Amino acid sequence: RVVYPMENCPDTVRVAAEELQAAMQEVLGVDVAITDDKGTANANDQFQPYEILIGETARSATQKVLPELDGEEFVVRVDGHKIVIVGASNRATYAGVLYFVENVIRQGTVEEGKPVVKIATDYAYEGKSTSPKLPAVAGDTTLPVAPYRPAVLYTVHRPEKVADQITLA
Repeated sequence: RVVYPMENCPDTVRVAAEELQAAMQEVLGVDVAITDDKGTANANDQFQPYEILIGETARSATQKVLPELDGEEFVVRVDGHKIVIVGASNRATYAGVLYFVENVIRQGTVEEGKPVVKIATDYAYEGKSTSPKLPAVAGDTTLPVAPYRPAVLYTVHRPEKVADQITLA
């Protein structure tokens, strides 16, 4: 199943999880469940088999990766029966999902009527967001991302992460 964070989950991360689910349906013909993490990492989370964790979930596999991230970095990593896709910002998480879809899911096949995706048990990829186009979300007023980063003249709203600031130039 695909799991996204319940607590403070930005629309971008939820949409990224839905896009991953849709890609798996399109490429492999499988219906994968999608759910939030229920806001907790309990002792049983390690026993939930075969989860793809998107964004800053409460799962222990995600929590191990978060301290390693900075700026626009993202990680795609196998941790036991879990695949962790998380970035230092929402944009980086979205870029990580796009990377995973293009380089893992779209390489999958259907053999003898069964979906096959090959990924090593020690698979790990670290990348940086190159400003992918963010998904359109109802009520979203995100402007297209410029290929450069203008100086912050006035911050309209200051979220927790500097990368998520809305700026006027």
